[in-house]
Amino acid sequence: MKIQISSISASICTRTLAVVFIVSVLLSGCVSRSGYEADISRLAFQLQEERADHAFTVKTLEEKVKDRGRSLAELTERYITLQRERAQFQLPGLRRDMEILLKNLDELSLVVSSNLKGSEGREMQMMINDMRGRITSVLDREGRAVVPGLDSSKTSK
Repeated sequence: MKIQISSISASICTRTLAVVFIVSVLLSGCVSRSGYEADISRLAFQLQEERADHAFTVKTLEEKVKDRGRSLAELTERYITLQRERAQFQLPGLRRDMEILLKNLDELSLVVSSNLKGSEGREMQMMINDMRGRITSVLDREGRAVVPGLDSSKTSK
């Protein structure tokens, strides 16, 4: 009889442990309604914050794009204005007149060298050469300024 009681008690203990284990497994996976609603409201709040952050970031980026576009338009407008102003300040026939003046200086140089001798002739030749150099440098500067995209600091001597 003793064996029977111990086997019955062992059987009851085993069943009780099995039931407790199954109930604990089932209850550990369950969530109460209030806990579920709290989690949903927390997730909804986080989603709302992330959407607000995203909207702010998008707005900031759109403003930067508009600023860059505005800056580019302003720079383009300023460049066009400067080109128009530069064209107004350039004398239309200056280049042609300067080239004619160089030819006249060449003729004057021939006249001076054949008619004036000594120190007066040398002084006149030096003045003619000085004028020729100035005119040539003006023509060179004007020629560099006309070529678009050419940086004058790279071509200056």
